[in-house]
Formats: sequence, structure tokens, C-alpha cells
Amino acid sequence: MTDQRSDDLQRRIDAMADRLGVRAKMESERRRSERVEQFWKRALARAEAERARERERVELLARCIVDEFERRAFRADWLS
Repeated sequence: MTDQRSDDLQRRIDAMADRLGVRAKMESERRRSERVEQFWKRALARAEAERARERERVELLARCIVDEFERRAFRADWLS
């Protein structure tokens, strides 16, 4: 029922747009809106990928620091 109402409303909007001569402008705005939405989706995906790479770099750095402390502790124990 809702889909039929929605379709009917869209047909009425399209008919009114045709009568007013603004259908091309509406289509242009719809396409622009879709492009903007796609742009933001790609930007969010890139940001998420960058956060994941940064997280991996931080984890690697943390492992290196722990390894260095363990190496120094072992050497200190061995030398004493």
C-alpha cells in the first residue's frame, strides 16, 4: 500500500514538473545528490581504511617497544 502511494505521489510530482518545465532541473539535482552521496561514501571508506592502517602501525610500534624492553631486560639479567 505504501509503495503504491509513493509511486502515485512520484507520478504526480513528475507530471507537475513536466507542466512547470522543471523536470530537467529536478533530474539534474537528483543526479548531483547521488554523486554527492557516492563521494561521501568513498570518503568515509578511505578514512576507515586510513584508521585501520594507522592502528596497524601503532600495534607494530608497540610490539617493537615491548621487544626492545624485553631484549634490554634479558641483557641486563645476563650481564649481572
